[in-house]
Amino acid sequence: MGKRGPAPKGEYENKSNVLSTRIRGDTRAHLVAAAKASGRSLSQEIEHRLRRTFIDDARIEDAFGGRRNYLLMRMVALAAESAFRFTGRESNWLDEPVAFDAAFKMIQEILTAIRPVGSTDDPSWDENDRTKLAQVWSDITWSDVQTADPTLPLDSPIEDAREALFNGMLKTDLGPLVNRPRYQIDEDGIPHRQTGHNEKGSSK
Repeated sequence: MGKRGPAPKGEYENKSNVLSTRIRGDTRAHLVAAAKASGRSLSQEIEHRLRRTFIDDARIEDAFGGRRNYLLMRMVALAAESAFRFTGRESNWLDEPVAFDAAFKMIQEILTAIRPVGSTDDPSWDENDRTKLAQVWSDITWSDVQTADPTLPLDSPIEDAREALFNGMLKTDLGPLVNRPRYQIDEDGIPHRQTGHNEKGSSK
């Protein structure tokens, strides 16, 4: 049995389990550099980073529903941010119609490329039903953001407080963009978008 090293100290001083694994040289070099920068031992740096992955995974799950969703949304964001460069525009894709339409098509292509193989034929749910559901869900989502209260206390006891707090954050951070969709509330309390686009892509 080999000689035991010094007892662990610092934030992970109570470690007692041993894990032996092989890693690439470049990974070890990065870990050594990170440990030097943080003041941790190499063992502590590995522990720190392993624990952080579980916390990060939980945050991703909470925000995106899963890591695959998160990575796809990253691809979507990259496509959107690249659109204005491909169209020769200098403004953000959210502020310029040509770049926006280019981004929209790029996002469609990204998602179309990974569409599951198979038919969507379902006699109990036709294409009109799918389209209507998507429109209603989108309208309710945007309406919830528009009517959110950004000043809601962080410890609010209301039902679905986390969603309400998130909507409030969106309302504040998105600024004027939130008010682009305009709604009329029907007799069932469902919001319906009133804005449209003419043939040139500008709002009516």
